[in-house]
Parts: sequence; structure tokens; C-alpha cells
Amino acid sequence: MDNFRFNLMANEFQPQGSTTKNSLFSFNILAPEFQPEGKTIQTSAMGMAEQSHKFNLFADEFYPEINNNDIEEAHKWDQHTSQQMFHLFCSDHSLRIRSEIQTKLEKEYATLTNNEFEDVNKMFSSHYSYGEEEALPVSENSSTSFTPKLIPELYHKVPIVFGKFGMDSFDFEEHNPTSLCGLQGCLPNAYCNAMIQALYYQAGLHQVVLGHCCDMDTCLVCELSFLFHMMDQKSGNQLVQPHNFLRALRTNTEAVARGLVFPNSDSVTASSSRDIIQVVQNWHKFILEQIAVASRDNGSNAFDHSCGLETVTVTTCTNCQSCISVQSGQQIGCDLVYPQDSTRISFEDVLCSSLESSKAMRSALCSHCGHFQPTNLSHSVQSLPESLTVYTGCNESVTSAFWEQQSVHVANEATLTANVYGSKVDQDGDLWDQMRELDVSWIPESLKLQRLADGTLKGGAKTTLNEDGEQVEYELQSVCFTIVDPQTGKASNVVTAIKVGAFNSARLVLPVPSILVYRRVEYNEVSVPFHPKPSPSIGLDIFQPSQGHEGPLSFCPLDDNEVPRAGDLVALDAEFVTLTPEEKSPGRNRRLITVKAAVRLVGRVTCVQGWGPRRGVPFIDDHISCEEEISDYVSKYSGIFPGDLDPTQSSHHLTSLKRTYKKVRHLVDVGCIFVGHGLKNDFDMLGIVVPSDQVVDTVHLFHLPHWRLLSLKFLAWYFLDKHIQKECHNSNEDAVAALELYQIYLDLEAQGTVKATLAKVLDQARLLNWKVPHLQANCVAFRSTYLLY
Repeated sequence: MDNFRFNLMANEFQPQGSTTKNSLFSFNILAPEFQPEGKTIQTSAMGMAEQSHKFNLFADEFYPEINNNDIEEAHKWDQHTSQQMFHLFCSDHSLRIRSEIQTKLEKEYATLTNNEFEDVNKMFSSHYSYGEEEALPVSENSSTSFTPKLIPELYHKVPIVFGKFGMDSFDFEEHNPTSLCGLQGCLPNAYCNAMIQALYYQAGLHQVVLGHCCDMDTCLVCELSFLFHMMDQKSGNQLVQPHNFLRALRTNTEAVARGLVFPNSDSVTASSSRDIIQVVQNWHKFILEQIAVASRDNGSNAFDHSCGLETVTVTTCTNCQSCISVQSGQQIGCDLVYPQDSTRISFEDVLCSSLESSKAMRSALCSHCGHFQPTNLSHSVQSLPESLTVYTGCNESVTSAFWEQQSVHVANEATLTANVYGSKVDQDGDLWDQMRELDVSWIPESLKLQRLADGTLKGGAKTTLNEDGEQVEYELQSVCFTIVDPQTGKASNVVTAIKVGAFNSARLVLPVPSILVYRRVEYNEVSVPFHPKPSPSIGLDIFQPSQGHEGPLSFCPLDDNEVPRAGDLVALDAEFVTLTPEEKSPGRNRRLITVKAAVRLVGRVTCVQGWGPRRGVPFIDDHISCEEEISDYVSKYSGIFPGDLDPTQSSHHLTSLKRTYKKVRHLVDVGCIFVGHGLKNDFDMLGIVVPSDQVVDTVHLFHLPHWRLLSLKFLAWYFLDKHIQKECHNSNEDAVAALELYQIYLDLEAQGTVKATLAKVLDQARLLNWKVPHLQANCVAFRSTYLLY
């Protein structure tokens, strides 16, 4: 198949006063399907393909301040690589360039197959590095074969450009062409998103987590269950915000003590690669331990069956070989133990020797000898789980060197077999580029293990398995990598490759993984996601006031005659506080741009009955307890003041976010219809996905295309003759107003006057500059156009 080279040089981006050749910005990509009909195809000057077609786009606004030093450095780089292209690295604009070009490329090449896309990626990665700063090529003399000179584009963290409307201005779907949902990655401690995705696609573990629901106010497994449920309900490649789980993580004392919590996202990338590799593995072990304890506390062995290794530890006397003690237990995952030398050995052999170990121990009393004798401790596996988790332990230089040497052996074997290069790979070569070309890895995509009658394990590429004992075949399910910036040695990202459908093994060729998960072949037919029925533990008792609350209530709890049912209306409004403020920095043209979004928390949630005799009366009005330091209560917009969320000071009905979540989740599960103004943000912050047919949002009901959205305050003034949000917001007042506005809309719809009325409303709003007038006389004049009031 012919490959064509496109030189993308942006014509609309030519800097004023600069010559074209000095502002040349070139991307070379392989695109076999884009041969223009009737066009002459020229031979590629790069030698990348036999035929090529050139598309020239010139550069405009991204390089307005290029100086002679930049041009000179670009020429030096051009001479170093012997390529006829210029790499202009203006730090102020490089991120924007990458984002714009990458977006165009993803649109143009959406139909590329995995192999074709991999070819594109190889060519990109052979010339450019996409990090926070552009990197000049590294001299071969200053690098090792273990560290890639450039990180492939697939493994770079995508910089999020915040627009006028914050994260809503960033199109995440453009960076996710799959039908799988993603997790928001700009939150503190979001380094664990990659591991969360891996856990989510372990079908057995997925079901264990979803089946958990306890009464503890803070429970990591419950929050993980809520997050999995949210990911299940999201359609297509929508974004999921894991902030509630991350909040539970950073407030967990054990997680903090283990060093798994970072103050902000920058702390992760500022750490050394070895530290982050250890953190990633410790986080994964910690979460599995939490799930195991929660599962066993419920009297279930589902976790042990899914992820646990049943082990036996035998202590024997080295003098008489008699057994001193036998202990059974459960082990979570396997830490690889590597041999001392680096001769060729299969991954399976290392795995088997790690699962079975024997070591000398200190003396113990032998009942047979009657004396203290040196002992030997042997550890063996009695059963193999559905999912086998392997921790590589590659946070030490010795371990990393072992992986490198094994990869050299694999590349040598593949090179000699395929006769691609005609010579062996040496330590001075670009090992990882060659392995990508050869599509080989020391990590096996499948492996077979056999537990013999005596309990020992056999396996390995050169081991012949017999029919005696239990034979298990595993397939690689996921691989977690810690991406290291070759220029700084710091961790730049954590990425997990997960087998969902076809698996592209070429993407596994990175130096050293952190975590491997293998899944038994006979379990691979279990589909993910798993959609459970509503948890029976979420019942009407959850709507009762919290124990220990003193003082009057601002809501009327539901009684036995007011059980919410499918189709019942519930008006909802939520208010938020700011944990950490957003950060801004001067951008282009010295305008401030948001570089880090604010971290917000749910502070108050109100639900108002839209059915029955107590229509318009709140039955939930929870203030969410918060022991973290709040930087801004945003009282003008939230109606929440210092002390309102403090358990030692608040006079409000204070409860946990988890308890409030369970209330709203029950209403969603039974099929209630929610009415509110701007509900998307409320549900995102609560961590709940509500089907679209259960949402009535007045911000969209009272809106015409190409017009500005109207505020709840303006709509309440115009249609209801109410002045709400005078001094600050009140979630009770806002929820009631939204419920009444929905009834107004239904009346207009019955009369067939929705569009005509909205046109008048929008005209008046425009004349008033979209603000509510303060004088009552003006109110009457403008509202006179509405006939129902």
C-alpha cells in the first residue's frame, strides 16, 4: 500500500514581517488513503515513502515574536537531524500549536487503522517530543538504550486549555475517538485515573465493587462503587469527574500515611520516576486491600475468587526436614523477584519463581529434634485467581537494568529471526524504537501456568506442560506504565493500556511497566460494564434526619405515604464552595488565562417535592460536612457562610456527602424526574448520571437558538413576579422557583405560545441588559407582555 507524506505548514499562521521559509513548521505523517485524484504524485524527499503529495499550510498567529536566535537554533537542530524542516520552539505558543495541529490531525485521520496510526505515531515521535517544553534531540553519546529519546505522542498528558467557560470550553471528545468514557485528569491526585480504568475493566472485580454498600460515612470502596456506576451510565466517550472518590482518598488517614496523597497535580510530575512507580504500585495494592476487607466483612469470598491468591507457608527444620508449622492465607497480587544474573529467561519463569519462594529463616524449636534448629520457609500458591496482578517492582536501577537486558535479548532474537537489521541490537542503539519496529516485547500477551499435584508451578515459553494438575491460560488484560521525561528524569504521566476489543501490542513497547494484569481466558466472555439493580440497602430510611441533629429542620422528611415513584417530579438545586481557587497566569497578549481550575465541593443539596399534597415543600435540605480547609465559601452565590459546614459549629442539618448521594441516587433509580436550572453541573458534582428523559432543565426550556441563556433570577422575576437571590443564593428558593417555572412552561406549551412568549422575553431581557430591574414600576411594564400573570 502506498504511503503519502503530507507536509502541514499553516498558511494562515505566517508571522507578520517574517519570511515563509523561516517560519516553516512541518509535520510528516503517513496517510495511505489521501491520494488526490488527478494530481501528480512526487517522490518524498524524506525517503519515508515512494510517493508523496504535499499540502502546504503556512504559519500565522502562533509565531508573532520569533527572533533571530530562535531561527538560528532551529537551523542548528535542522543540521543535527539532516532533515529539511524547522522546529521553532516558542515556549509561549508551543502548547497551543500542538493542541491545534493535533485536533486537525485527529479529524483528518479518524479512519486510520491501528497499524496505520502507529506508523503516523512513529514518524511523529521520531522527530518531535510533546511535553510541557519542547526538547531538542539528545545526543546518542549522552543517552542510554533504556531511556527513549522521545516519548510517543500517545503517552503524553494532554494539556487542558481553559476557555471563557472553564473546562466546558475544552472539547474532551476530540481527544477520545473511542466509545469509552474518560476520567478528568486535572484534579489533585488524578495520577490514579489510569489504575481506576484498569480496575473498572476487571469484570470480576467490577462486580465485587458495585455490589458493596455500607453505612460508614466515608468509605473508599463505596466511593469507587459510585464512580464505577457513574462510568457505567455514561454514554459514549463522555467525561467522568472522579472528584468524590479523590476527596475520599485525600481524607483517608491510611492513604496519607502511605504517601499516596499529593497536595496538587504538579507534585506528581515533580517527583522522580522511581518514587512515582512505587506510589503507583502501592496505590494499587492499597485499593485492592480495601476492596478485599470490604468484601470479607460482608461475608463474601467474591474478591478472593476474583483477585486473591490462596497460599500455604510451610516452615521446616533444616536438620530433620520435619514440618514445624503450616499457615494458610490470601495474597493480593505477585511482586516479581528477579534472578541475580541477566541471562535470557522468560517472563513466565520469573513469574513462577516469584509465586513460589523458599528462604532460610532464623532458628526455631523443632518438636521432632527437641532443639532450636535453623528453619526453611517455603511459600507456595494453592489456587490461581480469575485476575492475576503482577507488580514489577521496577523502582530500583538493578531491576530496570534487568528488564532492559531481557528486552535486548528479545530484540536480538526477533532481529535474527526476521532478518530485518542483519545485526544484533547493542547497548548503544535505540532499543525501544527497534522493538516498536519489530513489534516485540518481553511482556507476553498470553501465558500458561500449571499447578502440579505437589503444589508447584510450571510455566514458561520453553516449558512443556503435561496433563497432570491444573492448567490455566491467561491473557494480558492491562498494563500500567509510568511515563518518564527523558530530559528531566521526572514522571510526566501514568498511562494504562487496557484490552477492550482488539489489542495493539506495539503500544506496549515502553521501557518498564509498573503493573500487569492477566485474566484467565475462560472468564473473558464476561462483559463489562456490569449494570446491577438498585442497591437494596438504599431505602426510605435514608431520608430520615441524621442522628444527633438538634434544633429545627428546614425540611419535612418523607413519611410512609409519600414514597417517591417513577414519574414523580423532584426539584433539585445544589450549592458549592471552593476548596482551592483557580490559578491564572499571563498568556498571549498579556491576557490572564486559567492554567489550573478551581477545586470545588458540594456544600448544600435541596430537593423539593413536586408531587402530592406537600408539593413545593423540601424533603431534603442537607448541608455537607467538610473538615478540609475551605478557601472561599462564595457566600454571595452559595448562601453558605463560614461555620455552616463545620460539625462543631453548624446549626444546619449536617450530613456526609455519601449519605446525600444515596438519597439522590435512590430518587434516580426509582425513576423520578428532576427539575432545576443548570442541572448538569449539579449532577456532575454529585457524581450521578441521570438519564436524559429524567431531567427537565429550565435553562434549556426557556431558551431559543442563538440567544443568550437566561438566569433563574430573571425568569423568576419575569414569570413569577418574584425577586430571588437578592443578597445571596438559597437552594430551597431556587428549587421552588424552577418547579414553578416548569408549570408555567407546561401552560405555555398547552396554549401553543412557547416560542412567541420566549421571543418577547428575550427582547425585554436584551433591553434590560439581561438584568432584573430594581424598581417595581419597571417590573410591571416589562411583565405586562405575559398574559398568564
